[in-house]
Amino acid sequence: MDEVKSDKLSPERVAQEVENLHTSLGHVPTPDELIHTASAADHPLHQLFEWDDSKAGHQYRLMQARAILRRVESRQVTIVHPPREISVDMSGAGIGRYIRDPDAGYHQQGYVEVSKIRSDETLTRKAVLTELRYAKAYINRARHLGKGLKFQGEQYDDLLLPISRLVIDLCDRLAEAGSPPELGGSGQESLAAASC
Repeated sequence: MDEVKSDKLSPERVAQEVENLHTSLGHVPTPDELIHTASAADHPLHQLFEWDDSKAGHQYRLMQARAILRRVESRQVTIVHPPREISVDMSGAGIGRYIRDPDAGYHQQGYVEVSKIRSDETLTRKAVLTELRYAKAYINRARHLGKGLKFQGEQYDDLLLPISRLVIDLCDRLAEAGSPPELGGSGQESLAAASC
C-alpha cells in the first residue's frame, strides 16, 4: 500500500518537488493535486506513478500520492508559540513533514504540516489519537489473524490483548484530557468522539 513506483528520484528531490507544489498552491497539496501536477509527462514526479490504467486506476494513484506525501521528511520545524518561535531539528526523527489533517472528514482529502499541528495542542491530540486508532486496528487485526491461523495458541492473543487495552486506555485518557484552558476550553466535546 505504501508502494512508490520508482526510486530514481532522491528523497530530497521528491521533497523539493512537493514543497514547490505546496508553495505554488499556498497549501499542502492533496493527493489529487499531486496526481494532477505529476500527470505532465515532463514533471519529475511523473515517474513515481503508475499511469497505465490497465494496471492501475485513479484509486491506486491516490494511494501512491499519499505514500509520497507521507515520505517527505521534516528537516527543520519552527514552532510558533507566542511570544517566541522555537526551531527544532527533526532530521532523522522518523516524522514526515506532512500528516493526515486531523480535522479532515473521513472521505475528505487533507494533509497538514507537522509544524502547524505542533503549535496547537488540540490538533496535536487529534493527530496522536488518529495514530493510536491505527495502532489499535493493526494490533486487533494481528490478534484475529493469529487466532484464525492458530498461531502459537492462546499465548499469542494473551500477549497482544493487553497491548490493545493499553492503547484504548491511552486514547481514552487523551480524549478526556481535552485541550488546556489557554486554548479555549476543555476540548472534550471534539475529542471525545476521537477516542478509540
